[in-house]
Amino acid sequence: MKKEHKIITLGGILFALGAFIIPLAIIIPLFLQDSNDNQFKVPGSFQVQANEIGTYYLWNDHQTIFQGKSYNRSQDIPDGMKFLLKDAQSGESFTFVSDTSMSSTRGNHARNTIGYIDIVKPGKVDIEVSGGEDEERIFSFSQSNFKTLFGIIFGGMALSLLVGVTGFVFIIWGIVLIVQSKNQDSENAPKKTFKEA
Repeated sequence: MKKEHKIITLGGILFALGAFIIPLAIIIPLFLQDSNDNQFKVPGSFQVQANEIGTYYLWNDHQTIFQGKSYNRSQDIPDGMKFLLKDAQSGESFTFVSDTSMSSTRGNHARNTIGYIDIVKPGKVDIEVSGGEDEERIFSFSQSNFKTLFGIIFGGMALSLLVGVTGFVFIIWGIVLIVQSKNQDSENAPKKTFKEA
């Protein structure tokens, strides 16, 4: 294989990596990651481990499967439902901020946020949900991964763009070399001479 064709092939591979493979490698794990961690039944209480400082959300898992049973509830929580979240070690209550702005749907699992707390020290968190209707619901508690997702998506986009553009440049370079090679061969070809009769 000539040098020019090798360059074009390399460019095609890089372009495919940047345009398709890298984005898929970033997006697919985001959709496959487990979203059912720290689920629990309410009304009731539950204890979770917060391993990192940050913002943690309480979710209303209104459509999900929990312990082999399917749940399909309203996105709106019942009137009169109370939430108490406190540090399991000190007993100090966290400030619970109402926030219903986010939702997530993945397969047969759909949920929306109820509110959040800010954790400044890793440790165990006691969650108590009381009041409201007698209907059982499934809630979950997880750390906000917005910053992580933001970094992964935009970092992946930058990498994808860089690799894709590099591949495109290699393709153009290879084509230019082929054209130059053909022009040079044409100039070096022996010229035919015609003798007068």
